[in-house]
Amino acid sequence: MKSLLKLHLSVLAELGRQCSVDIARDSYTVTCRCEDEGDSFLTITLPAFSKALERGLSDGAWPSRDAASSWKYHRGLPAFMQGFLTRVFDLNGRLLRDPDVDCIRAIRQFCLLSQKVKRECTGDRILNAFLSFSRTDEELMYLPGRIDPDRMRTFVRSGHLLFGDMLSLLDRKIANFELIPRHGPGAVAEKSSQLEKRDYAYWTDRIDSVFPYWRYTRNTGYTSPMTVTPHSEIPVRVVGVPKTQSTPRIIAIEPSALQYAQQGLKREIYEYIGRGSLGQILGFQDQSRNQDMARAASSSQRFATLDLSEASDRVHWYLVYKLFERYPHLWEFVNATRSFRADVPEVGVIPLQKFASMGSALTFPIEAKIFTILAACGMREQGSVRSVTSRQLVGKLSVYGDDIIVPVDSTAAVVDWLEHFGAKVNRHKSFWTGKFRESCGAEYYDGHDVTVVRVRSELPSSRQDAAEIAAYIDLRNRLFLAGLWGVVKEMDEELESLIRLPYVYASLSTQAGFLHLVTFDKSHDLRHMKTRFNPHLHNTEVRVPVLKPLSRSYRVDGEAGLLEWFHSSLRRGDLLDRYDGQERATTFNIYRRWAPVYQLNGSAA
Repeated sequence: MKSLLKLHLSVLAELGRQCSVDIARDSYTVTCRCEDEGDSFLTITLPAFSKALERGLSDGAWPSRDAASSWKYHRGLPAFMQGFLTRVFDLNGRLLRDPDVDCIRAIRQFCLLSQKVKRECTGDRILNAFLSFSRTDEELMYLPGRIDPDRMRTFVRSGHLLFGDMLSLLDRKIANFELIPRHGPGAVAEKSSQLEKRDYAYWTDRIDSVFPYWRYTRNTGYTSPMTVTPHSEIPVRVVGVPKTQSTPRIIAIEPSALQYAQQGLKREIYEYIGRGSLGQILGFQDQSRNQDMARAASSSQRFATLDLSEASDRVHWYLVYKLFERYPHLWEFVNATRSFRADVPEVGVIPLQKFASMGSALTFPIEAKIFTILAACGMREQGSVRSVTSRQLVGKLSVYGDDIIVPVDSTAAVVDWLEHFGAKVNRHKSFWTGKFRESCGAEYYDGHDVTVVRVRSELPSSRQDAAEIAAYIDLRNRLFLAGLWGVVKEMDEELESLIRLPYVYASLSTQAGFLHLVTFDKSHDLRHMKTRFNPHLHNTEVRVPVLKPLSRSYRVDGEAGLLEWFHSSLRRGDLLDRYDGQERATTFNIYRRWAPVYQLNGSAA
């Protein structure tokens, strides 16, 4: 498609055909408002309309007019998309006894199609995001004094019941210098390259006391570093990266030495959680448990799905201290690898009350543990569990980052505990009434999957837009699997003018390893593709396109290379290619290679 507007109109037409709804006036409204408001109507206004729908499904009635004030109304419903809405709500706005799930999915699909397209926000929105980062931290300043002492004691006691064995193990590993650190692939506060990170030119007094330079950066004898005093430490570099057009994602880029040490502790936490009973409650890499529970909850209404706003920015360092206070080596390590100042654009360098922002390797695992404890305390207070143990919580509590699932009858207590300790529950994305549930990117209504396909990247404008072409092909395939075949037909016609692509049978798509179009037809011919017979392998091959990242390769050699080789031997399979890799790609190209025909349709030709 040449524009987001054209793509939206094509999707709307297909949804109208599938639901037997006349979309003529809706198409006219979308076209007119895009002319007046630009693409922000598609990326900001329409997603707000979908939020109103979700709130209506939860509350049993379409929200008041103030919640969707930019729309004209006909009785109790907006005139926009009323052909779909009247199959979900009556004309007074009350939810029907048996709403049409296809129309619910259609409204959400159309309105949320461009919500997550990665575009730079306006300068005002970026500035507001930085100011919000600073204001949130200021709000945390007096939080420790507002926490009820009895609740704090319950929090600490529950934390030891749930995580005491793990915290003791981590404490011993840190004391015995058994952590295996690594460098992450991302940027660092010093703006160092991957090779420059391994020079370890920046090291702090605080980190050297618990994570000695001589032990973790060298193999050939004791070396004394030029350490930096606390007052001279580099603050985290706060930046905004594209998320949605309404607001950027704010992350804090850590100094290389701190990130290097953080990764070692993060790995130990992930491994411990993954192999024990806690892994049935708390997850770091697999979202399927949350998604399965959300599906079941949408029909049974036994569980609530909670989402937190500014989750990582609202965890006070004092909560982490109280949780780790009994484990001195662990707390000293965590505190030493925590940045206590941040350089915020348009604000300056500020002291941090939060434990860490998104960007620290320890943010996700530690915030998830704290949210797990607080949710468990709320459930215990309500009586959903007799004690705060993993055996009691399995099947009743599931946490993935800031996505939390708890029993409905414990919702009020859990929300109260979370907000008493500084968290902010996003009530627009949290659901405990009605039959709509959402968790970890999956959305359900009454047991039916109403998850939508979203545009993630700008649309390609020429053959030189390699990354955009690959993203467009991925979008086409996801729309195909979602059943929007009329839209797919138009996209295929446009792709023909940009690139020749093979068709791959749907069940083989995830294993293909090259750019392709998904199909349900195994007999699709290859006359439009270049083929050959391979006499060595005795099969027919086809010339296929592959997306290739263009990035600088680097080789870690000498002292640093030897160190990483030893690390890889201690964690076999984890760091095998760490000392010979590539930096993150910023540009891409498309080249062609030969692939056997059976990768396309599952059978030899």
